[in-house]
Amino acid sequence: MFAVIHKNRLILSSVFAAAVLIAVIIGVYSLDDKTNTTIVGYIQSYGWEVTPEPVEISHLTIPADFDAVYSAYNELLCESGFDLSLYRGRKASRYTYRVLNHTLDSDPARTVLANVLVCESNIIGADISSDGVNGFMHALTDVTMATK
Repeated sequence: MFAVIHKNRLILSSVFAAAVLIAVIIGVYSLDDKTNTTIVGYIQSYGWEVTPEPVEISHLTIPADFDAVYSAYNELLCESGFDLSLYRGRKASRYTYRVLNHTLDSDPARTVLANVLVCESNIIGADISSDGVNGFMHALTDVTMATK
């Protein structure tokens, strides 16, 4: 009898621990409505139309030392008033949304994306880019490619 009670407690404890772990993982890697609304509103303030939810959320650390790629990317961001060098070595999240009104979006081989970098609830960078061969990247503030 004691062995059955002990086994049931062990099973219940394991189930509870797994539920807590799943809740923590979902909480850490999910997007709350306030953050999503802020990011989508920011993108839309420049005339871009995007999907209401991100297609990807990734977590990264801004390198302490910029290589050529990060230096070039930071130059692009500086055109929009951002400067990643202020965030060297810090953790950030990149929220990626599908852009729906880019002039080059009609190409079926290309997906146009808006990427927004967030560090401690602050937007620290944003760009518009495309995937695939001959992709492109430009500042989020460059709305010359947006269709009305």
